[in-house]
Amino acid sequence: MKSLDPGAVAPADWFPGRERTIGGVLLDPPVRALAVVLAEDTLSAGSAARGARGTSHRYDAVLVLTAAGAFAADAADAGAPDVSEAHTSGFRAFLDRLHQAHRPGTEVHILVGGAAVHTDPHVAHWLRRHPRFRVYPVAVGRTWADDARALLLGNPDNRHGTVPRPLVRDLRDRVRTWLADRSGPLIWVPGRPERHHLGYDSPPDTSHLTAMSGADTGIPGSPRLVDRVAHALREQIASGHFPPGERIKEAPLAARLGLSRGPVRDALRLLAEDGLVESMPHRGTTIPMATAERVMEVYAARAALGAVILRRLATLEPESLHPVGTALADVCRVARHQDHSRIGDADLRFQDAIARAARLRHTSLFFLRLTMQLRMFIAILKLDYADVPGRIERADRAIFCALREHDGGEAVRVWRAKLDIGVRYMVAQLPTENFDPELWLTISGVTQQRGGRQRPH
Repeated sequence: MKSLDPGAVAPADWFPGRERTIGGVLLDPPVRALAVVLAEDTLSAGSAARGARGTSHRYDAVLVLTAAGAFAADAADAGAPDVSEAHTSGFRAFLDRLHQAHRPGTEVHILVGGAAVHTDPHVAHWLRRHPRFRVYPVAVGRTWADDARALLLGNPDNRHGTVPRPLVRDLRDRVRTWLADRSGPLIWVPGRPERHHLGYDSPPDTSHLTAMSGADTGIPGSPRLVDRVAHALREQIASGHFPPGERIKEAPLAARLGLSRGPVRDALRLLAEDGLVESMPHRGTTIPMATAERVMEVYAARAALGAVILRRLATLEPESLHPVGTALADVCRVARHQDHSRIGDADLRFQDAIARAARLRHTSLFFLRLTMQLRMFIAILKLDYADVPGRIERADRAIFCALREHDGGEAVRVWRAKLDIGVRYMVAQLPTENFDPELWLTISGVTQQRGGRQRPH
């Protein structure tokens, strides 16, 4: 990975003659990253003129970045947590969102300061697979703000690149809100199309719950505001940000987002349809409790839907299994490293890949909704998957092999056995309730598997 040459003086222009603008910002003390996007072609005379008009906005953006970077550095010096898996996961999420937001023909250059998150093996592997992304650690003897200025501005005399005024305002507002209530990392990618699907591909972005009206720029193809609020809340709830039983009050939430109560109310209705919140007359909206009956209901529905999906997928051409194989490879990689903190997420991604590959739109939609509820239960109960990555890998491999052999019956058999052990383990973690085998048999038709310790796979 490229880096600036050590020394006190940065080059006058990193990319001579290339138009550039801000592609995204990550602030997660001590980590801070700036992404700059280059145009596909060299700068034309017309774009140079636009660059001259936009220069002052680029300087405004640099001022915002300098203040935000200084705060992140101060927070780290004041005792912010050491760099952890959460920081590297956040950086991977930042990379994924940049990849989605900027079309394949563009170059994305990322300046990273505060910690060497780019050296994480998973991040390094991602970067090797996406060569248009280049990472630059802060040069020796310089600060992140110094190199951010050099990377964004280049040679002021050339005035290459623009930062439109709305983007500067949006960045400024998001940074201000984050500084006032830093409940998580700030991941800002302008014009990024939100993902609507109810599965998940990355760690939750807590920055979505700040100043959402400022981010609603009216970019063609952007989702309506209600969907954006619902997406942000969905990730927060599924990741355990709200404790069970907590009431979500519309007025304070709308004020925090800078919105009227209407979009928030409509978003909460969507979440009620997903089963992530409960709406009670005269009591408002609350986060549901994890009860034995509720957990068994989710698992029973998932067992039935999964059987439909697997039987269908077993009849399709081998090419349909490619995304499933990719998800299985991630499960195997996590299992080899005995990473019990990530094996649950990897397993759910594998299951969701199966659902999406089956070409059963409505069945897959219901299945993915249940995934979000499972994520919520896992976060609430703080499930520990220690000692089981190997079992999860073996079960997922068996399902994949059965699908590859077009044996839907065997895939369903392994699937049902997998969920039977999983539901028993999850209910066992509830502090005041026990597993009801008669209820489970009645609603699921799945019988207990003999032998072995009752642990999830």
